Amino acid sequence: MTHYVLFRFEDGFMSDEVLNRFKETYAELKTLLPGDILDYAIYGNCVARDSNMDMMVRIELEEKESLQRYLQHPKHIELISSFNAKEKNRVSFGHE
Repeated sequence: MTHYVLFRFEDGFMSDEVLNRFKETYAELKTLLPGDILDYAIYGNCVARDSNMDMMVRIELEEKESLQRYLQHPKHIELISSFNAKEKNRVSFGHE
């Protein structure tokens, strides 16, 4: 299954540091959940429009049940919790 998450942060918050923190954490998650996370990619938005999001995460998972293990992993919860205060919007989408 493929899971996408798009983030919109407070104005001026998105930076290379934020992008790198996500990339580093997802590299760790792939190591910690090798049977669940097959691949991932983190993208920073390069088109400035009021309707656009700032960042997108795409994660390829082995099976539908892998999504819950990934979402409930302490490393994932720690990452998302550390940015909650700066988030304006978050949208997710998953498909098999």
